[in-house]
Amino acid sequence: MDRNEKKDVYERQFRTPEYFWYDPEDNILKGWQLSDEIYQPIKPNEKGWLFSEQLNVWIGKWIGVHRGKKTIWIRFFSPDGVLVPTIAESNDVAQAQARAAQQKAKLAQQQAEFAQQKAEIAQQSLDEQRRRAEAAEAELAQLRKLLENKKG
Repeated sequence: MDRNEKKDVYERQFRTPEYFWYDPEDNILKGWQLSDEIYQPIKPNEKGWLFSEQLNVWIGKWIGVHRGKKTIWIRFFSPDGVLVPTIAESNDVAQAQARAAQQKAKLAQQQAEFAQQKAEIAQQSLDEQRRRAEAAEAELAQLRKLLENKKG
């Protein structure tokens, strides 16, 4: 039905600018573009993809896993040939990026906490050295006083 009857309805009644169909049994992808009120076949590129001027994308066969099934799927490709992700794939990428950003933020937080602990330890060490220096100065002052008293 899609090959003839439905195509004719889209051509003659709806005047749809482009019409595409895929036959999974024969693995055939075809497309037509309305020209002078008649559908003209869209010539495939070397990969067998068809360019949709209406959508500004290539329409082509893609072998891969989609919806949990590995088979041939009809997918969109950008004008430069990059696979256009589905909404689910985009969401998966966005979720993976969000997880990576969370992990990066967590690592940055841990590094900041480590730096804070290191700074606190350094401050404690500095305070201890200052106390020792003050104690040494006080002891030195007492020794000087004792020396002065013995001389005097």
